[in-house]
Amino acid sequence: MRKSLVTLKGKVGGYVVFRAIEKDKLHVIDGEVKMFEVNYRTPYTQYMHYRLLLAAASGSRYVLEGKKIMNPYLFAIFSRKETTTLYVTFKRVSGNFAEDHHLGLNLKGKLKVSMIQLLKTLLSLEGNGKGRFLHLFLLHLLRTYILQIPQGIHKEYTPTGSYNNSYPTSTFHELETGDGCIISCRRWNSGHSRLKFNEEKHPVLLLNGHSTESFCLPTEPNDLIRTLLTEGYEIWLLQPRLHPLNPSNNFTIEDIGRYDIPAVISKICEFHGPSMKVHVVAHCVGGLAIHIAVMGGHVSPTQIASLCCTNSSMFFKLSTLATVKMWLPLVSISMALLGKNKTLPLLDTSKASLRHRLLMYIARWIPRYERCTCNECEVFSGIFGNTFWHQNLTPAMHHWLNKQSTTKLPMAAFPHLRKICKSGFIVDSKGNNSYLIHPERMAVSTLYISGGRSLLVTPETTFLANKYVKLHRPGFTHERVVVDGFGHSDLLIGEESCKEVFPYIVSHIRLCEEGKDIVMINKEKKDGKEALDWAADPYHGYGGFESCLFSPWLVLFLVLLLVFMVAELLVLWWLNLLCN
Repeated sequence: MRKSLVTLKGKVGGYVVFRAIEKDKLHVIDGEVKMFEVNYRTPYTQYMHYRLLLAAASGSRYVLEGKKIMNPYLFAIFSRKETTTLYVTFKRVSGNFAEDHHLGLNLKGKLKVSMIQLLKTLLSLEGNGKGRFLHLFLLHLLRTYILQIPQGIHKEYTPTGSYNNSYPTSTFHELETGDGCIISCRRWNSGHSRLKFNEEKHPVLLLNGHSTESFCLPTEPNDLIRTLLTEGYEIWLLQPRLHPLNPSNNFTIEDIGRYDIPAVISKICEFHGPSMKVHVVAHCVGGLAIHIAVMGGHVSPTQIASLCCTNSSMFFKLSTLATVKMWLPLVSISMALLGKNKTLPLLDTSKASLRHRLLMYIARWIPRYERCTCNECEVFSGIFGNTFWHQNLTPAMHHWLNKQSTTKLPMAAFPHLRKICKSGFIVDSKGNNSYLIHPERMAVSTLYISGGRSLLVTPETTFLANKYVKLHRPGFTHERVVVDGFGHSDLLIGEESCKEVFPYIVSHIRLCEEGKDIVMINKEKKDGKEALDWAADPYHGYGGFESCLFSPWLVLFLVLLLVFMVAELLVLWWLNLLCN
């Protein structure tokens, strides 16, 4: 395969017309194309890269870089769109092509090429290896979209234990909630003297998403916990009833907001007194739970120093595939398959019942945007959908997440989660709108962060939330950030998260610590256009076809998949009859 990839490289000539930048043609003086490159983090995905050095009659030089991404998502349904869509950047540079010094102009966008023009380009190829090139080109398309053969495997990682040994020590606490459930939390003391920072800082409470760890990452050089500890903050990490350590067979997300979060806040108050406030950083389901806690009146906003949510809010807008899956009765079928034990073991080495093995087998067939050679990752993403872009995670992080951290999946809350997803906002366990009707309880400064490359939860989630709090609670600071290149949980566990995402969280907490959470505004601004501007989100749908309109082929595929799952359920019922 490596030899064939060498053949799929070539030089590019010709010219580019870009009237908005230069009146005359931009001639290609140096250009190359690399077809079907492979990233070991995404073995099922193929990439095409273009890089052209352009010269104008005015003497200016530019670099045009393009990338195509090809995934075997629903076989070849989207192959035409992917092969005719080029994601490009256009920059003005100095005369030295190798140095690539930017001189102010830096544009980003998409180029669409018609299928006819693409065929003309292939036919216009020149050189002795033209036939060989076309043969390999078609062979790679077949292998990528139809045969779906991975180009190697996801790089394995052998844990050394060095990061675990150096990770800051924490204190473990068991908590009993108001409904008698036993949960837990971990506490990190900053180790820095309060006098060093000339102020007493509020503790930070971290709320994870569903069943996965996003904050305490021992394999990574840095994570949000160590970042906040360096800033002098005390850290509390809640491990609620959906955590693999405390899996419950009968609970809802409402229970986490009603009982678990108040329990850990009460524990923090035991250490610091009843007047203590906490900064809350929540991800995904953790963000839903904290909004249920505050807007449901279970936690007073006077106890919250600031709130930051990643890909979550009181709204919850999903990508197309995730939305279709929630509208189909897949959750109901999954609950029936699970039986009495609602906790699914994910490790290949775990002992699982026939029911659990059947559900894991079916989960591998459910479509997702990126496939993986790791079985545990395939099962988890089959049930949820992809929760991160694989290229954003280090091999160490990927191995630890699937082999050591996420070993069990408590699924009892899925029926409630389905009601929230179908509604598009938080509802109670019966599906009633019991929370959005209390905007007066959101008296807290907020920061909502979305990934700019939609994967599971779309940026509309934070767009609507930011508008909601600005409209109803304009006396507080409210910000919204969309971070380009990130999907869902990779906002917190990605290799570049400490550079691209954490500074927003730290800055938000720091501003609220400095007493800038309250903004005095006059009545005109409070009722003004800014608060009532519900224009379309400029980031809506950004990042590709995961957030595209419903495809009839997608719906047909999932309906057939549903029929297959029902057939599997009947087979299971028949086997149970035989066994009895």
